[in-house]
Amino acid sequence: MTGRWAAWAAIAAACVLLAAETVAAGSAPVSFPVHGNWCGPGDRAAPGGAPRAPVDVLDAACMRHDLCYERRGTLDCGCDIALLEELRATRYPDPHLWNKARAVYDFFSLSPCNGMAAVTKPRYLFLGLSDDVRTGGPSPLDVPLRMFELGKQVPFGDWLSEE
Repeated sequence: MTGRWAAWAAIAAACVLLAAETVAAGSAPVSFPVHGNWCGPGDRAAPGGAPRAPVDVLDAACMRHDLCYERRGTLDCGCDIALLEELRATRYPDPHLWNKARAVYDFFSLSPCNGMAAVTKPRYLFLGLSDDVRTGGPSPLDVPLRMFELGKQVPFGDWLSEE
């Protein structure tokens, strides 16, 4: 039982660290890319004001998610669930990109949102974890490691990196 609590505490700590790095309470939004041009908070405009093009399938999914937030409001559960379903259905060309996509998936499955789907959204994390167990995929304890690896802006991200 202690091991389970430690695992969930590590997952929660990773979410808190990533969220704390993303936007400081009462301050202007922080701009740093987590991946590509669209995954992560901040401005998407290239010099001249035009939106930047997505660099790959993960960045394109993040772009659609950001545009959904612009239409429906930040933290809209419907936008988050559409992102989660797209990330689950997408095939990634390499393991490094899959790892980043899975970290984005884990983060949004655990993050709060506005709407009735907020109570069902965490099931997406458990769907991913149960698929991992069923298929011999990564350990559930890899969730915080993926989140640390995701942005490199999170404390300790550099020493957790494989690169």
